[in-house]
Amino acid sequence: MTKDKMEMGFDLIKDAYNNELRTIIKEAKREVKLGRIISEDELIEWLEQTVDGHEYIMYTWQAQAVLLASENSNTYLEEFGSEGFIKDGEINWEVLAYSAMLLDLQQLMPPFEELTEEKEDSEENTD
Repeated sequence: MTKDKMEMGFDLIKDAYNNELRTIIKEAKREVKLGRIISEDELIEWLEQTVDGHEYIMYTWQAQAVLLASENSNTYLEEFGSEGFIKDGEINWEVLAYSAMLLDLQQLMPPFEELTEEKEDSEENTD
């Protein structure tokens, strides 16, 4: 039995989204390794800024795709209720996608201590 086109399209959206999450996590690990992120608070701030400026959040159709792909699409409503959900008479897709994507990254990101251990291990291997 073959998948219908809509299901295949959905799978493509999820794959693209999950690949982007992995790319962001890889970049965060690199920033820790290079010493540009030196604390858990800085990592959280880096993630927030990265998500805030990400094209998946800035463009409505991509924000909608984030909500299709994310396991955390209800995060904003669960955290803040309906306040801010509607902006200028329309659904605020961007704020919904921001909350979902940020939580997805936080759930996938290894603990900061593990990231610093990876940094120390790589430094030891270069000595």
